[in-house]
Amino acid sequence: MANRVLYICSDFYPLSTGYSNAFYNFLDILNDYEVDILTTTGSAKLKRESGNLRIYKSATTDKLSSLGYIYNSFSLYKNYKRLARQNNYNLIFIETFDEALFLSLIPAADYSKIIVRIHSTSETEYTYYFPGKKNCLNKFLQQRIIASKVINICSTNSYHNEFMKRKMFAGNIFKICQKNFFTIPNTMELPSLPETVNELNQKIKIVSLGRLNKEGFYQRG
Repeated sequence: MANRVLYICSDFYPLSTGYSNAFYNFLDILNDYEVDILTTTGSAKLKRESGNLRIYKSATTDKLSSLGYIYNSFSLYKNYKRLARQNNYNLIFIETFDEALFLSLIPAADYSKIIVRIHSTSETEYTYYFPGKKNCLNKFLQQRIIASKVINICSTNSYHNEFMKRKMFAGNIFKICQKNFFTIPNTMELPSLPETVNELNQKIKIVSLGRLNKEGFYQRG
């Protein structure tokens, strides 16, 4: 029987965001697994037919209120619990700490199979340094509830692993040594190119400016 993975994420194709692109590209390395994708993107679909991927959608409300956040979190947890009960997953992979209330609802016993991956500043610097009710709530939940449950934490980079050790676990060596920290970087689709295209004289230099909006300004410092 093939190994089964439950993959939980927010943004998904056809959305074109940093999250959605990173999440979809990561699935390309899971070709040897049966993967159930639980997403909060109502329009979610696969780019192409795939025999090992299935999409499940969690209902959400677009209201940017406290009640909307609570509803979305409980809806996601309800769908998670249903899928986890119906399937004997070998691994549950959750993208980002953004949905801290959802992560807080998951029983501690479930975390032996769970990996949570850190992705960006929204779940790290934003949560700990910026004002706002959701940031304050997520900070509280990370430190007071999730920290005691989560076992396996990875990040797209080593910097944010160290950030979470300092902030979520307050630099407590005893607590940190009971967790597994590791890095799983973002992956990207690499189309095969003709040999001639790979020649040095065919290559071009690219400069990436990153986000040019308010969030990009905050991220660059």
